[in-house]
Amino acid sequence: MPFLHPLIFWMGLGAVSIPIIIYILNRRRFKMIDWAAMRFLLDALRKNRRRLRLEELILLLIRCLIVMLLGLGLSRFIGCGDDDSLGNGNGGRSVVFVLDDSISMGQKRGGSATAFTLARKDLADRIAKLSSKDHAAIILTSRPSAGDAFLRMGPVGDPQGLASRIKTLEPRDTRTHLAEAMAAANELLRDTDGKKHLYILSDFRKIDITGAAATGPLQKAFANLGNSSVKTLVMNFGLDSKRNLTVESLELNGKFATARGESRITVSVRNNGSMRVENVPVSIWVSLPNGEKLRNVKLPEMTIKSLDPEKIWKKDIFFTPEKPGFAVINATLPADDLPGDNSGWLSLDVQKATKVLLVDGHPNMEIPEESESYFLRLALDPTGRADHGYDVEVIKRNDLPATRFENYDAVFLLNVSGFPLDPQPVITPDKKETIENYPSLLGLEQYVSAGGGLVIFTGDRIDTNFYNGRLFKKGRGLNPLPLRAKVGDPENRDVYFEFAPGSIRPDGVMQFFSGEASVLVKLIRFFAFNPADVSGKVLSGSGDEIASPIIEATYNDPNSSPAVISRRFGKGRVVMFTTTSSLDWNDWAMDSVDQVRGLYVLYMAELVDRVARKKANAFTADVEQSITYPISDDLRDTKVTIRNTETGSDITTLVPQAGPAGQQVTHNKILDAGIYRLIFRSPDSSTSEKLFARNPDGLEGLLDVGDKKNISAALGSSDYSYIDRSKIQAGSKRDRLGDKQYWVWIIIGLCVLLGVETFLAQRFGHWK
Repeated sequence: MPFLHPLIFWMGLGAVSIPIIIYILNRRRFKMIDWAAMRFLLDALRKNRRRLRLEELILLLIRCLIVMLLGLGLSRFIGCGDDDSLGNGNGGRSVVFVLDDSISMGQKRGGSATAFTLARKDLADRIAKLSSKDHAAIILTSRPSAGDAFLRMGPVGDPQGLASRIKTLEPRDTRTHLAEAMAAANELLRDTDGKKHLYILSDFRKIDITGAAATGPLQKAFANLGNSSVKTLVMNFGLDSKRNLTVESLELNGKFATARGESRITVSVRNNGSMRVENVPVSIWVSLPNGEKLRNVKLPEMTIKSLDPEKIWKKDIFFTPEKPGFAVINATLPADDLPGDNSGWLSLDVQKATKVLLVDGHPNMEIPEESESYFLRLALDPTGRADHGYDVEVIKRNDLPATRFENYDAVFLLNVSGFPLDPQPVITPDKKETIENYPSLLGLEQYVSAGGGLVIFTGDRIDTNFYNGRLFKKGRGLNPLPLRAKVGDPENRDVYFEFAPGSIRPDGVMQFFSGEASVLVKLIRFFAFNPADVSGKVLSGSGDEIASPIIEATYNDPNSSPAVISRRFGKGRVVMFTTTSSLDWNDWAMDSVDQVRGLYVLYMAELVDRVARKKANAFTADVEQSITYPISDDLRDTKVTIRNTETGSDITTLVPQAGPAGQQVTHNKILDAGIYRLIFRSPDSSTSEKLFARNPDGLEGLLDVGDKKNISAALGSSDYSYIDRSKIQAGSKRDRLGDKQYWVWIIIGLCVLLGVETFLAQRFGHWK
């Protein structure tokens, strides 16, 4: 019934007969007696009888309507909702409920109520009204498959138990997968008999239902439901937000984090509400491993002074890890309309130091100072214990075949003649040509292409045929430009060259010497170098993978010969210095010229930071993105467990599986944001762990709601029933799900009719 109090309605409907009964009784309560003067009155009445009868009928109709409206108003008429088109039936129906449990359904609706609690109550009420002959299923949009249905298709044997289970549901930190859930519903309903119904309970945010990426799958899923003769009821619980701040991201500004090195992290907060916010505190925490639990350290709080709607606030925070291992940074905002997007996390895999590989083309064991790597190693790691942020390893040319370049953040080739040649040549796919085989060079190319950094220093030992041949590879190799024999005499130090100050590119790898610091280039003398053939630039380029070389600086010789050259190679970078890293061809590493010290040390440290590869942070991602970790040989026999740090409970135990790069463990069902521990337990009971962070999708804070027009456009049809639940508060007495409270207008109409009845009764002369 479309009333909150149906009994009052029926009583009011019966009371409509009262004016009619009074009218009839009034016509019969007088005894008619003829007398002489009455004849004249009757003649007058006969002339006006038709008018009087019409007046009486008008008043009678108005009085009946007043009584009926009074009954409708007191019974709280709320309209006939569209869901009547689905009907209650006599049993034997198949009904699927799709419940949106995405993060946006946690939007507050006043007090502790949310859109999800209201949808959850409506779902329980609908389930309770099913008959014993009906079959039902419940699909959650966080797990949109028939196999993962919250309730499998079948008779509801225990409605009370099911209602209790429904009350335990809470929104997850995922986006809604409405099209997939509708497809799963069609899969459940397709082969059933009898009437088929689908209820969709969602907030229908525009971000989820607009755009080609969303409407295409939705239209296809809805069309398939129509082909299966499924009647659909859409229940919209969406509500626009006034106050909603979202932690969009936490990003590390740098290649990676190192122990005792300051890490700069940018926090981004977006105002997704419709009103400006002011003086909002942002709490920053660091979570560190501490036995079975995490140790939480609070960093200085920040404040958002003012932020307008649709604007983003960004602020840098600084954190210096004490030691290698994992640390998770957390930013948290005060609760607002949508608490689920008020926190964000960033997991940092803090390594001991930047790992640098030096390939020494002249390792002089008797006089280390004369080796190519001596000064560079001292500049980066003077103690040999990685105390200064750089962990340096030196190898010889012949060690290249056994080297795994992916273990290093940057690689230096120091006056290396060439790469070891495998005697077995490589045959091209068309079998028309054989190519010299340099396996370690191929590995280095793959390393740089994947994002690694390579620095090349030349010298008197390089084989120009190799550098201009396989290493240059007609502009597609690691060597940016072809090289010629050296210019200058290292033995005659009275004649030297310098960097040409005006040639230094301001934003390049020589930025250290740009601007006011350009005068420092006068303190570095070069006695010899390998001229680079600039005409070789025309040979470079291979689509977007290999860029043309860039001249970062030139010498002040008559030909303005390139001194420093760089180029992008895949995702990585190559930097070439056409001189030595040692004192053989320059005095850069002397570290003492005119009382100015440390130029070599400072610049080489900056160079490493610039070219070092940026590690992909696989430990931080959005929810629903899988946790994947490669299993090394030393972890092959361990037991791997994923634990939720908030609850302290183990989620699952993982078994290593074969992956693209070897054995790995993978878990694909992380639906809640927060910190997770990946724990490795060895047979000897020793343990190690990694910390993963999962964040809500930053788009979840966009709460703009789609109306019926938007939903129809998304579904490609308006052939469905629709109920707007956006204005209904949880816990109200409205069992009917109409979208308007018509009783308010009925009371207003009742007052108007009372006025009309009074006016007409006076006008007709029936009462004064």
